[in-house]
Amino acid sequence: MLNVTTRIGNIFPPLQREVLSVALRRRRKTLFALLGATLCASACTIGAPLVFAYAAKVIGNGSYSLGLLLGLFAAYAALLAGVRLLSDVRMVLMHSIEQDVRLVANKMSLAALLRSSGSIFVANNPARVGELINNLHQSNAIYVQSFLMVVLAGAIDMAFAFAAIAGTVSWVVAVFVIIYGIATVWLTLRANNVTTQIQRQARRKSAEGSNLLGNVVNNIVSIKIFRGEGWVQGLYETLAEGARTFWLQYFFTRLRYGSFQAALIFIQYFSVLGMLAITLRSPDLLSQVVLVGMILVQLNRPFEMIASAIEEYAMAQVLAEMLQNELDQHQLPLARLPSSPMPHMDTLDIEVQELSFGYLPEQPPLFDDVTTTFAPGGLNFIVGPSGVGKSSLLQILLGINENYKGAVIVGGVDLRSINKDTYLSSIGYVAQEPMLMNLSIRDNVLFGRQYSDEEIISVLHTVSLAEKLHGLTQGLDFRIGERGQLLSGGERQRLAIARALIGRPKVLILDEASSALDETTERSIYASLRRTAQETTIIAVTHRLGVIGATDKVLDLAAGQERRLRQAAK
Repeated sequence: MLNVTTRIGNIFPPLQREVLSVALRRRRKTLFALLGATLCASACTIGAPLVFAYAAKVIGNGSYSLGLLLGLFAAYAALLAGVRLLSDVRMVLMHSIEQDVRLVANKMSLAALLRSSGSIFVANNPARVGELINNLHQSNAIYVQSFLMVVLAGAIDMAFAFAAIAGTVSWVVAVFVIIYGIATVWLTLRANNVTTQIQRQARRKSAEGSNLLGNVVNNIVSIKIFRGEGWVQGLYETLAEGARTFWLQYFFTRLRYGSFQAALIFIQYFSVLGMLAITLRSPDLLSQVVLVGMILVQLNRPFEMIASAIEEYAMAQVLAEMLQNELDQHQLPLARLPSSPMPHMDTLDIEVQELSFGYLPEQPPLFDDVTTTFAPGGLNFIVGPSGVGKSSLLQILLGINENYKGAVIVGGVDLRSINKDTYLSSIGYVAQEPMLMNLSIRDNVLFGRQYSDEEIISVLHTVSLAEKLHGLTQGLDFRIGERGQLLSGGERQRLAIARALIGRPKVLILDEASSALDETTERSIYASLRRTAQETTIIAVTHRLGVIGATDKVLDLAAGQERRLRQAAK
């Protein structure tokens, strides 16, 4: 069993195959324990009707003692109780495995998204990306639950039941039951072939609706201002109606195959019980009918559950494919270099060599042939109008987007080859929309790191936030509200800058981090940062040219774009 489960095979998408392989290898002992519990549960499941049928036979013969009969009833009750207890044991073991699979899936899916091209976040908003990851979790849960709780248990139940029927009734009945099981599985596979494509279409429409819903949530204020509620609702209803049409087609197709399954059950029961009535005579007929009737119920259930599992596998495959398809469409074309350690230097220069980047190969790049050096000693500004690739360049410098041509050299080492964990530990970053949590000022600065209150207050002075702190009776313990709603926009950005500075990064990257500040405060903060820049390489995107000092270095991405346009015009 272990080889089957750990060497998953090529029927799963690559990411899911890796997730399941890693998680199941980690839980070998739990898998063996679950196998043992399943064997015991199946033995109890099939043993119970055997004991009951024997008790019925003894009663029918009339030659029994009260002690024997009570003993048989006690054994029957104990076997049923064992089935119930072992079911709970199996459930607990299965859920422990499922939780481990979920943890591994979270880690690996996040890593896969970070390795992919940045265009994946252009094509999908956060709500859609979250849904893709949740689909992978659902798919993994279906595989784990159905295999460990249904397929494995069903196969063992059937093996015991076949032996019981063949040994106590006849091989003819056992073979007839096998034929029924094969027909059931075949019907399910046929149904899957027909319905899988319908399901893909239904989920694609549902995914488009989720993406639209995410856009609505992110832009709800604009939609209300421009009176776009009716238009958005119409778009959503069109997508929902399309999904509904495909889902109805899917369910009605399943219902048609379900009617064939019902016909099989009728043929099986009538044929097997009729065969017993023709070939046997009383008193054997009574005990055999009771035995076969009870075992058929136990035996049909695993067959039907396995058929249901096969049906769910088709659904699980479609769910996992959705994330894999997005990763495949937005994969990085360049092979990664072997991982290298972070350069051990007090300061870091970042050299950009003939750098070009674009989200789609058929469109002109956002920027092309950019060559410059970012170094400590002063501020390094990146300027240019919206759309020239300022934030995209920062993502490349952060190491989270490798879909570019050219090279980024950090301390003499190609960024692609540097271990990303060690690289990011040397980086400070402040986004235009800072991430803040409904925790204290202290917690939002530290983010789990260990620094003293004196160090926190010092860095708050650097970003001109100390006066705010003095006006709060709770001081550093003041909770700032969800997403920092109890602070002004400027205070939120200053707090995010303080968080980046307290780690004394070798490289500090600011993505329009001062855009919500007034110009006086912004100048004051940049003046403080210029003193920090003697030991730190500071790279800042800004749209306010007035904050740039005479000694600051400026990279104008628009200049390169204008040069390309002039060349194209020629």
